[in-house]
Amino acid sequence: MSLFQTKITVEPDTPIIALSDIHADIDSLIIALRDCAQVIKKKTNQNVIKPDGTEFEPQLTLDQTRRTEENIRHESGDQLLEYLLSLDLNVPENDEIFNLNVDLGYEWIGGKSHVVIIGDILDGIRAKTDRYGNGIYVYTPLKSSLRQFINQYPQIEVKILKFLNKLDELAHSAKGKVIKLIGNHEHMNFKNSIVVNYAFGNDITPGTRYFENVTIRNNNLKINEIYYNGLSRSNYFNIEQEGYDLYTKRGTGVLLILDNTIHQTIFCHGTLANRMTFKQIDNINEIINNGTLKTDFINSRQNLTGVLPETSLFITSFRQAKMYPDEPEDILWGREMGEDTQIDSRFDDVENYCKNTVNPIITSFCNNGICNIDKVKIILGHCTQNYSTFYDSRNRTFKKIIYSDDKIEKYDSSEIHEGKADLSNNVIFGITMECDSPKQNSDNPGDNKRIYRVDVGASRGFDQDIISHIIADNPNIDGDIMKRYLHSRTPQVLYMQNGNFQIIKSKYENTRKHQPRIWLEQTIDGFGNYVPQNSPVLPPPPQVTTVIQPGGYKQKYLKYKQKYLQLKKNLIKFK
Repeated sequence: MSLFQTKITVEPDTPIIALSDIHADIDSLIIALRDCAQVIKKKTNQNVIKPDGTEFEPQLTLDQTRRTEENIRHESGDQLLEYLLSLDLNVPENDEIFNLNVDLGYEWIGGKSHVVIIGDILDGIRAKTDRYGNGIYVYTPLKSSLRQFINQYPQIEVKILKFLNKLDELAHSAKGKVIKLIGNHEHMNFKNSIVVNYAFGNDITPGTRYFENVTIRNNNLKINEIYYNGLSRSNYFNIEQEGYDLYTKRGTGVLLILDNTIHQTIFCHGTLANRMTFKQIDNINEIINNGTLKTDFINSRQNLTGVLPETSLFITSFRQAKMYPDEPEDILWGREMGEDTQIDSRFDDVENYCKNTVNPIITSFCNNGICNIDKVKIILGHCTQNYSTFYDSRNRTFKKIIYSDDKIEKYDSSEIHEGKADLSNNVIFGITMECDSPKQNSDNPGDNKRIYRVDVGASRGFDQDIISHIIADNPNIDGDIMKRYLHSRTPQVLYMQNGNFQIIKSKYENTRKHQPRIWLEQTIDGFGNYVPQNSPVLPPPPQVTTVIQPGGYKQKYLKYKQKYLQLKKNLIKFK
């Protein structure tokens, strides 16, 4: 029997925790699980276990002249984590050491909690910055620079998946679960799409930060360098290869229902699609987990370019269940229920949208009594809700803080903020919600919403938005700027238990401490007074001689933009 079931019944007091879109950021994931969800904690023993059974305490090389990731890890007590993440797994001894320490020095304390990660665990770099889909690929040099700053550890996605599989194994012994769902980025990787726009530089071209080493074949970019176990990054997670097996090892699916008798909560990455049935989804999940999909994919492949016939099970089954990119309503790719621009545009007529669009979709999906339409909740990833704060759009979120310490803030569902973000009162999107449930089961309005969206862009893969907005456009950083562009993206989870909902966020000081941004730590003092001179949490970085001056970065940005556009033009001619 598969470890994954499309519908699971749990007790009402089972904690259910939702987050999404990790995008290869291990620090964001750990903050969410350790500090927000509080389902893991550091083990007392933080030594490295060696293959011969002996142990040693990891030591980091510290730099006394500037802020480095090693310095911050040392201050935060994360030496073991930094050591393990830095291992190159292509060295056999390193691979063996990592597998012996695959829990990264953490243990499960979540009991029967069910953690649901709603897809997009893979792909740590973003390929476009324009939220309207205008395809502004002007930041390739910026992307090259970002690869020096973002958590670019060797084989980080392999390490994250092994870590999550181990956590699920530990949780299982306590009747809990750590569930990985599939997102559109997994879908791309499984079918061998080109990952050059989303993979870390060192994973696709070892030793470089740019695309010089790629080759052009059949009008597609093919990245051939070794990523792990003899496979390239573009092939490793292909459905034929071991990366796919690693993702599906503890079970996975494209949609999940958790039924705690109070609510029947549907989790999917993109959107719940019209005319999509539970039977279709259950069939997809079954063939993913029983190996049928993989076998058919191997048998159907026509040639080395990865082209599949339209009759292949991979295409026909995914298209039938509205999970293929050519479907207008797609549960892996669609943004109908979550795109911030659409939320803002329907803000004044949301009742009509909920009544005439959302409710019929739920009614269709729940056909044949698979779920009670009055109890259904939908929890989505895929659409970064922090954009509502970035671009001053309207949205909805919880606003009442019921608990705060040096790590987290808990918001209960008793009060909902509607409208634009209120930075002066620290009301920042964040996890958001929309549509009223037909049956109001709680006195708290936040418990009675129909749709919840948990993608907040917490991965540092989205940092190009911060750099372009903060450094290029706002050379004088202040508290409101940091709230708008950074605190809106702090790791957070949606927590559900006994029919009640909470949003639990990492405080920005805690995020800064455990999710280091070296570009920020090494330059922020040169821009303004945001960094407190006597910070009790993390000392301000020393003044460095290479501080970016106002306007200087933007000039370089525009210069490289022109170079990239010319390169793109030349590539088109070559094709």
